[in-house]
Amino acid sequence: MNSICIITDIKELEGTAYIEVLPGAYKDKCWNDGSLFFDEEAFGYIEPILQRNVPAYDHYAFTEIGRDKWLAIIDDLDELQSLITSATSIVDLQGHIGLPFGGTEERFARDFDASKGALSRLISEFSVWLRAKINENDSITVLGM
Repeated sequence: MNSICIITDIKELEGTAYIEVLPGAYKDKCWNDGSLFFDEEAFGYIEPILQRNVPAYDHYAFTEIGRDKWLAIIDDLDELQSLITSATSIVDLQGHIGLPFGGTEERFARDFDASKGALSRLISEFSVWLRAKINENDSITVLGM
């Protein structure tokens, strides 16, 4: 499986190294039905957008984010999506996507077209989900590592 993807089925999770995005407030449990799950590297590509929009965001904590902040995050994801579409190399994306681990940039660049396609699909799927869930909830919570 390409690691630049969103997991929606809890049964597909292997281990615990995932970021969970939960509709609504934290419910005193992790691995909730209806949540989205990202492996740490995949979430790392878009994490700078959260860090920029939510100063209290912490990769290792549970961060409840209100509707207004999510709307700004969605706008930034849309801008990133446009940038990815026009990018011709990893250099075009440096400073715009997170590259969380040693080797992340090299893996992304090695098969650039497939990587940017997978990241574009992740952003599109996440944005569609966020738009639907933020209309149903006052907040969406990121359950970090």
